[in-house]
Amino acid sequence: MKAAPGPRDPSRRRFLLGTAGAGGALMISTQLGGCAGLGSDPPESGEWEADACLRISSQGIKVRIPHAEMGQGIATGLTMLVAEELDVDLEQIEVELAPAERAFDHPEWGVQLTGGSSSMRSRFLPLRYAGAGARELLRRAGAERFGVDPSECRVERGYVCWDAGKRRASYLELAEEASRLPLPDPAELELRPAGEFRLLGKSVRRIDIPAKVDGSARFGIDSAPEDAAVACIARPPRFGAEVRSFDASRAERVPGVKRVVAISNGVAVVADSYWTALRARAELDIEWESGPNAGKGSAEIQARYADLIATPADEVRSEGDTYTALDQSSGVLEATYSLPYLAHAPMEPMNASAHVTPERCRVWAPTQSPGAARDVAVAITGLDYEQVSVYPTYMGGGFGRRSEIDFVIEAVEVSRAVEAPVQVIWSREDDLQHGFYRPATRHFLRAGLDESGVPRAWLHRIAGPSVMERVMPMLVSALLPNRVPRWIKRAASGASGFVARRSTESPIVEGAEEIPYQIDNVRIEYARDEESFVPVGFWRSVGHSHNAFVVESFVDELAHAAGRDPYMFRRQYLADAPRHLRVLDRVAELANWQSPAADGVHRGIAVHASFGSVVAMVAEVRVTEEPSIRVERVFVAVDCGLVINPDSVQAQVESALAFGLSSTINGGVVEVEDGAVTPSNFDAYPILRMADMPDVVTELIASDSPPSGVGEIATPPIAPAVANAVFVATGKRLRSLPLVLPS
Repeated sequence: MKAAPGPRDPSRRRFLLGTAGAGGALMISTQLGGCAGLGSDPPESGEWEADACLRISSQGIKVRIPHAEMGQGIATGLTMLVAEELDVDLEQIEVELAPAERAFDHPEWGVQLTGGSSSMRSRFLPLRYAGAGARELLRRAGAERFGVDPSECRVERGYVCWDAGKRRASYLELAEEASRLPLPDPAELELRPAGEFRLLGKSVRRIDIPAKVDGSARFGIDSAPEDAAVACIARPPRFGAEVRSFDASRAERVPGVKRVVAISNGVAVVADSYWTALRARAELDIEWESGPNAGKGSAEIQARYADLIATPADEVRSEGDTYTALDQSSGVLEATYSLPYLAHAPMEPMNASAHVTPERCRVWAPTQSPGAARDVAVAITGLDYEQVSVYPTYMGGGFGRRSEIDFVIEAVEVSRAVEAPVQVIWSREDDLQHGFYRPATRHFLRAGLDESGVPRAWLHRIAGPSVMERVMPMLVSALLPNRVPRWIKRAASGASGFVARRSTESPIVEGAEEIPYQIDNVRIEYARDEESFVPVGFWRSVGHSHNAFVVESFVDELAHAAGRDPYMFRRQYLADAPRHLRVLDRVAELANWQSPAADGVHRGIAVHASFGSVVAMVAEVRVTEEPSIRVERVFVAVDCGLVINPDSVQAQVESALAFGLSSTINGGVVEVEDGAVTPSNFDAYPILRMADMPDVVTELIASDSPPSGVGEIATPPIAPAVANAVFVATGKRLRSLPLVLPS
């Protein structure tokens, strides 16, 4: 198809910024939001490489992946986009994770970051145009070599072919000639029509799996320099506490200990191995300031939230006159829901390696935020951006936790203090007790019903802490161009924190603000917890993770109050949401909703939109005598736009479902006592075991729309689907997570 650039298409100017030839190589990078073009320094090995997503030379085709590969298969998916337009096989492309460079900034956000299930959505057109641009240049180069018009040449599997003369030349042969040609106009580039796709829409093998199977894949834990020492850090015993003084004499006597140094977040023990550092850390004698949060805990937090939702709060959305409609309703249904703090608990605990010298800083880390990591390393070391390199690695789970940069800060500070390469490794206890948690929230809902049970008014009031107030300063600093003076970055960061504090908190209200049901009077309110002291951050699916549970459970309450089938009740109010209706109908068909379930099995249904996609689920649940909840099977219908790699999408649906189910039925809760998190390992913070994973039947709805989010979309609807099934089984409406049946 031939198309002029649209909102996400590359303009000619930006295409020019990201296309260059040097050293006989053709490099293409379409920049839609970055603050700089090409220009990274050569790696220390001396081999020159371009800061671009696509490089073709006589040595081969290379794609640099600008997003974190944390198991979601994005390295494969993004490479498929390039391969499709270049008309090559995946096996012909070398893939590597891109370092921190402005040329790899997120096209929509302007900072190098992976999150929001946005990688495929944001790169779908830019990388296809990169492949199409390179293909056109190579075709022209082949035509020049053959002495014919480009229209007489075609491309096939990495070759430019001239059928009339029975001649062909490989892309690798033509790369140098192509790099000297004038650039094509992006408006004239022809993207391959969907009907001619060879790769897109087909299940292909993940390119990262072989290395992960044979052990050659380098995760963060594998990526320290060979001569790096290992550091374990003693962190504050409660949030807000600080070191008053410490005695390291016993720790320093442990064989293998190299140094003990104070850093901003505690005291670091540097040793020749992790186990030595961990053992020596236990020998530290530290006197801590008690801090402002001594004595505070979960009970106090929930009591404060109960007060916050007792009275009207800040308006987030208002349609009609909800309060008047409630007063005039013939029936009113009310409910209060509460959700706890949750940890990310990735299998690979936090870690990062750094080597700081007076002239250079290098960081190796499993990070979702290489841009912010580089920015903070510059601030700590005082070096220029050109002197700081951040190399992202594979990671054993991210889930939003690795969008934080606290572990990178620690590695840079320790390496700078000891003047040597260092790897900081967290224990599982460190990981659970010193994280950034999914916010605890409390919800008050009230619906006004007419005589026939039709909802005429909907009020949803949410209490919880701000996520953006802490995160915005870090993001704003990293977003600003590197050339901006540091004092301006600091000022902008401070101002952004103030703005976030005063603004509506979108991560807390997402999934509640945009309810799809047709109700005349809707009001969504947010009551910010101004006294929050527990650090909160982005947890897989963010606000959708709690709001889907609340909204879809309360809709189920309305259906039962009206004496209606929960599926048919939802259908009645989704006329303005055709994508919701489509997946809802399809999942009901998959689950054979209208027929009785097996003996002892009960069904619950839910539908929710997040990250541009819509997912509907039916959970089949059995409640045993203990009592316990056993989820036996889950049917899932997904509309995520054009599916790039169906096998990867299905795997991500199952992964996100398991993640959400773990917090629904397994009982892992972050409790806070005396200003500190109490669970320290998986015995007190259980996660879903393989034996508890239900059978999952997934159908991906065919769509011609561009790809939308995938990695998080199945987390939100699983909790309400299960809770709604438990209500059918027991008659008990459980309004808090995890779901716990009374004995």
